[in-house]
Amino acid sequence: MIQGLLNLENEQKFSIEDFILSCANLEAYNSILHWEKWPNKKLLIIGPHKSGKTLLTTIWRKNTDAVVIKNVEDFKDAEKVIVDNIEELSEINLVNIINFTNERGLPLLLTANQYPSFNLKDLNSRIKSIYKVIIKEPDEELLKLILAKSFKQLQIKISDEIISLIFRSIERNYESAYEVVKFIDKLSKITKRSVTLPFVREMLIKYYQTDDL
Repeated sequence: MIQGLLNLENEQKFSIEDFILSCANLEAYNSILHWEKWPNKKLLIIGPHKSGKTLLTTIWRKNTDAVVIKNVEDFKDAEKVIVDNIEELSEINLVNIINFTNERGLPLLLTANQYPSFNLKDLNSRIKSIYKVIIKEPDEELLKLILAKSFKQLQIKISDEIISLIFRSIERNYESAYEVVKFIDKLSKITKRSVTLPFVREMLIKYYQTDDL
């Protein structure tokens, strides 16, 4: 039921200004700003789904004119390279990209949802040598900020009480925060009800099996 409602519209698009800094992602953000200091001109950002990795690559791409690629044929005249979600590439393809950037001394930014492990020993060795920063799961402050800002982007006025209610009801991760906001917005439109405290409480009890509200 929840997934069906979430599929009614395309996912919300976020801009650079939407990146929320916290202790969980500060090292990754600073690494993007000071990319000239990357050891061997390479950085791998590891973080959970929806933690802002792609947004960080967007910041770096816009600041440096880097190019997002999926295979060696995409290089063309690229001087700085991004490979987002390295888990989605074939191992041979990823090895070729890393080798290509090594041969030409090109800065390379990689992202992954978790610490990668591959079948190819050669690839594991190359990944092991790359400098890594980890985006942690959000703490209470960051999760509440994500909820508040996501509602604001949808032009939904929300109270601190509703934010606290949602925080107590969802899993403490990035994906759950973005999902519940989209779900509340879509359910509000379907039922033609305003996003009030009683509405949110009712929704959480019905769809999130929360009974201590």
